[in-house]
Amino acid sequence: MKAKLSVLVAALFLVSAVALLAEKDRPHEGKVIRIDQDAKMLELQTRTVQRFGVERFASTEIDVIGPQALRLLLQAQRGEKPPADAPPEEHRVRMRV
Repeated sequence: MKAKLSVLVAALFLVSAVALLAEKDRPHEGKVIRIDQDAKMLELQTRTVQRFGVERFASTEIDVIGPQALRLLLQAQRGEKPPADAPPEEHRVRMRV
Protein backbone atom coordinates (compact mmCIF):
# COMPACT_ATOMS: atom_id res chain seq x y z
CA MET A 1 0.00 0.00 0.00
CA LYS A 2 2.77 2.43 0.96
CA ALA A 3 4.68 1.60 -2.24
CA LYS A 4 1.61 2.16 -4.39
CA LEU A 5 0.95 5.51 -2.72
CA SER A 6 4.58 6.55 -3.17
CA VAL A 7 4.51 5.69 -6.86
CA LEU A 8 1.23 7.55 -7.33
CA VAL A 9 2.50 10.67 -5.56
CA ALA A 10 5.73 10.59 -7.58
CA ALA A 11 3.75 10.30 -10.82
CA LEU A 12 1.50 13.20 -9.91
CA PHE A 13 4.52 15.27 -8.93
CA LEU A 14 6.18 14.50 -12.26
CA VAL A 15 3.08 15.35 -14.29
CA SER A 16 2.70 18.65 -12.40
CA ALA A 17 6.36 19.55 -12.79
CA VAL A 18 6.33 18.88 -16.54
CA ALA A 19 3.22 20.99 -17.04
CA LEU A 20 4.71 23.89 -15.09
CA LEU A 21 7.86 23.84 -17.19
CA ALA A 22 6.00 24.18 -20.49
CA GLU A 23 6.78 27.34 -22.41
CA LYS A 24 3.97 29.83 -23.01
CA ASP A 25 4.63 30.18 -26.76
CA ARG A 26 4.34 26.41 -27.22
CA PRO A 27 1.22 25.47 -25.29
CA HIS A 28 1.51 21.69 -25.76
CA GLU A 29 5.27 21.32 -25.41
CA GLY A 30 6.23 19.79 -22.10
CA LYS A 31 2.64 19.05 -21.13
CA VAL A 32 1.42 15.53 -20.69
CA ILE A 33 -1.37 14.95 -23.17
CA ARG A 34 -1.76 11.18 -22.68
CA ILE A 35 -0.64 9.21 -19.65
CA ASP A 36 -1.85 5.73 -20.63
CA GLN A 37 1.67 4.34 -21.06
CA ASP A 38 2.78 5.98 -17.80
CA ALA A 39 -0.15 4.43 -15.94
CA LYS A 40 0.72 1.01 -17.36
CA MET A 41 4.37 1.34 -16.32
CA LEU A 42 3.41 2.51 -12.83
CA GLU A 43 1.13 -0.51 -12.45
CA LEU A 44 3.94 -2.82 -13.58
CA GLN A 45 6.36 -1.09 -11.23
CA THR A 46 3.92 -1.44 -8.33
CA ARG A 47 3.51 -5.17 -9.00
CA THR A 48 7.29 -5.58 -9.15
CA VAL A 49 7.73 -3.81 -5.80
CA GLN A 50 5.03 -6.01 -4.28
CA ARG A 51 6.68 -9.13 -5.71
CA PHE A 52 10.11 -8.35 -4.30
CA GLY A 53 8.85 -6.53 -1.20
CA VAL A 54 11.21 -3.57 -1.50
CA GLU A 55 11.60 -0.38 -3.52
CA ARG A 56 15.05 -0.18 -5.04
CA PHE A 57 15.13 2.49 -7.71
CA ALA A 58 18.15 3.83 -9.53
CA SER A 59 18.81 7.28 -10.96
CA THR A 60 21.18 8.58 -13.57
CA GLU A 61 22.63 12.06 -13.85
CA ILE A 62 19.89 13.09 -16.29
CA ASP A 63 17.16 12.24 -13.76
CA VAL A 64 16.78 15.71 -12.32
CA ILE A 65 13.39 15.24 -10.68
CA GLY A 66 13.52 11.69 -9.26
CA PRO A 67 16.02 12.20 -6.41
CA GLN A 68 14.29 15.38 -5.22
CA ALA A 69 10.85 13.77 -5.44
CA LEU A 70 12.11 10.79 -3.42
CA ARG A 71 13.64 13.10 -0.82
CA LEU A 72 10.33 14.97 -0.46
CA LEU A 73 8.39 11.69 -0.18
CA LEU A 74 10.70 10.38 2.53
CA GLN A 75 10.49 13.68 4.43
CA ALA A 76 6.70 13.54 4.25
CA GLN A 77 6.69 9.94 5.52
CA ARG A 78 8.75 11.07 8.52
CA GLY A 79 6.41 14.03 9.10
CA GLU A 80 9.12 16.56 8.24
CA LYS A 81 8.63 19.72 6.24
CA PRO A 82 11.33 21.43 4.19
CA PRO A 83 12.32 24.85 5.53
CA ALA A 84 10.16 27.64 4.12
CA ASP A 85 13.26 29.68 3.27
CA ALA A 86 15.09 26.82 1.54
CA PRO A 87 16.45 27.94 -1.82
CA PRO A 88 15.09 26.15 -4.89
CA GLU A 89 17.32 23.43 -6.29
CA GLU A 90 18.66 24.01 -9.76
CA HIS A 91 20.20 21.41 -12.04
CA ARG A 92 21.64 22.01 -15.46
CA VAL A 93 21.95 19.08 -17.80
CA ARG A 94 23.63 18.91 -21.16
CA MET A 95 22.60 16.06 -23.44
CA ARG A 96 23.71 14.98 -26.87
CA VAL A 97 20.88 13.45 -28.84
